[in-house]
Amino acid sequence: MSGVFISYRRDDAMGYAGSLVRELQQTFNPDEVFMDISGIRGGEEFPEVIRKKIEAVNVMLVLIGPQWLDMRDQEGKRRLHEEGDYVRMEVALGLKKGVRVVPVLLGDAQMPSADQLPEDLRDLATRNAVWLSNRRWDRDVDQIKDEIRKAFFSVEPGDEGRRPLVPSGFDPGESGSSFLLWIGLPFFLIGLVFSAVGVSIALEQAAFGARALEVEGTVVDLRAKDDVFRPVVTFNTLAGRSVTFESSTGTKPPQFAVGDTVGVLYDPSHIQDARIKTATSSWGLYLIFGFLGGLFLLIGGGPMFFAMRKRRRWKERLRLLKEGRPIMTSFIGMEVDGSVSINGQNPYRIVTEWEHPVTKKAVRFQSEHVWKDPTTLLRQRSIAVVIDPNNFERYLVDLSELPDEFKQAPGRRKKK
Repeated sequence: MSGVFISYRRDDAMGYAGSLVRELQQTFNPDEVFMDISGIRGGEEFPEVIRKKIEAVNVMLVLIGPQWLDMRDQEGKRRLHEEGDYVRMEVALGLKKGVRVVPVLLGDAQMPSADQLPEDLRDLATRNAVWLSNRRWDRDVDQIKDEIRKAFFSVEPGDEGRRPLVPSGFDPGESGSSFLLWIGLPFFLIGLVFSAVGVSIALEQAAFGARALEVEGTVVDLRAKDDVFRPVVTFNTLAGRSVTFESSTGTKPPQFAVGDTVGVLYDPSHIQDARIKTATSSWGLYLIFGFLGGLFLLIGGGPMFFAMRKRRRWKERLRLLKEGRPIMTSFIGMEVDGSVSINGQNPYRIVTEWEHPVTKKAVRFQSEHVWKDPTTLLRQRSIAVVIDPNNFERYLVDLSELPDEFKQAPGRRKKK
């Protein structure tokens, strides 16, 4: 597992420790942040639980306050130099197990030198320290979070068997709203129905044309119904039989006059199923239904395609979070995406950079869209990116540290 162990003296750093834990639990999974007073259940053996936790985590924060080094017991001995001191045991085990141990200097506390520390803690003096002060609280907490991510996303020398894990707080982005899908679906279904009817008409017309014989006929009457005129036509079959039929289609005004000569198509096995040979009668309904079907498919299919495409990309990001490799990159700057505009506003992309550990070449990454420039929040910050080790074109830049207002497109409702 990945996790954070916070080592501290209650008399020296209790207030800082509790506040820091609350800050870290807002970014990382609460189960990944361990502090003894809240992480040990009643009846558990304190040393054994501490040992198991330290062996499982990636990073240990050692909170060093003004009295951390010089805290003494009732006999006046420095507690840190006693073999049974819990703080000493925690830090020594963390150093021994290869956990990334990060000294955190509280307020005006100073980093102890190696000769001030017991033998098994002297490596602590070589570790780069960070500060945590009430005066610079937000900035210092952000730096500590960066150190935690570096520990989560890297493998220490000699510990290549440990695969870095993606913290649970990593933001995969939005899955895509189902609203567009449900809006487009009725139109799409109507389009399918119209298209099916149009295709059915076209197939029937083609089959009739393959069977039909063509002769000439004469319009002998015009029958009107609701101001629509249908011609009545008489023709002689090739066998000499006289047939009279009323056209199944009509027009307003009438397309023919009594006495006009027209082409007639008829099926010898169903003579009464005769039709006037015109482009409208042959393919008119097919064109109408085909046009309506295509129009509704386009109206419904567009939003559905957009929603499903966004959903598919979201699933790919989830798969990448599960199978990919997290790395820490450096913030480079912002780029405006001029190809996209909503309400006259263009989105930004965060640009980060990472040095390939083998080729030593710089690799750049771009984030998903953000709608406010977060440069002031990200300057001099490390940004997590999950990559596919076999294809650097597949990656995801973590935006979980940005407030929602930066990721919210203009005109959209804010997340609750």
